[in-house]
Amino acid sequence: MQKLKIKRGRITLRGYIDKSNQKIENVVILLHGFGADCGRTKGSLINDCAKFLNYNGLLVIRVDFYGCGKSDGIFKDMSLSTQLEDVSAMINMVNSYYPNAKVILLGFSEGGLIASLASSTLQIDKLILLAPAISMLTEIRRGILLGTSFDIKHIPNVIDISKINQTVGKKFIIECINCNEQQISSFYGPVLYCQSLCDEYVPQEVALKYQNLYFNRIKIRKYDTSNHVFAGYNRKEMLQDIVDFIRK
Repeated sequence: MQKLKIKRGRITLRGYIDKSNQKIENVVILLHGFGADCGRTKGSLINDCAKFLNYNGLLVIRVDFYGCGKSDGIFKDMSLSTQLEDVSAMINMVNSYYPNAKVILLGFSEGGLIASLASSTLQIDKLILLAPAISMLTEIRRGILLGTSFDIKHIPNVIDISKINQTVGKKFIIECINCNEQQISSFYGPVLYCQSLCDEYVPQEVALKYQNLYFNRIKIRKYDTSNHVFAGYNRKEMLQDIVDFIRK
């Protein structure tokens, strides 16, 4: 594991690259959840993903989104559009250094939503969604974000989200309200969807929503792990499913 910096204009995104000694046929880009980071804590889902995939010979790239972790910016200036720009910068970096490699985009929670949106416009080969928080869009349209209520008709400039101890900006809220989920269906590559049956954040019916968007292009796997972050005995089973999907 080596530290990684990716430039996006004047912005620097910071994270890690886990290189492989094997021939680079696939590069996996990991996208973290809302208000989190690129797996800087041992035992976190993103950290475990990176280590397991790399152990299985895959090159893995992961950075903190703009306004998160150690990347430039502040969280209240983060939006769907800045996150999509971050993904584009990561893919451009991969294409520059590994032009013959296939690009696999893996997103967890809100990172799964971003991965879904990015795959509709950017060139990737496979998509992996871990409990993608597309349901966040529906909640925001009702005036709720992670349990914090706000006036949808008079959106404040900033909203304090106590659950993650962060302040969200108005731009993020407006972009979520105006986001067209149907554009997701324009990705025609293979998709793997993974979710815990005990997920406390993302409703189980989200899987059906993705099924209706991707039809026979999606493989859905459910696990009886303990929560949203797959913190249970079959996290490793899920990680092995990811490796098998990439190699298929």
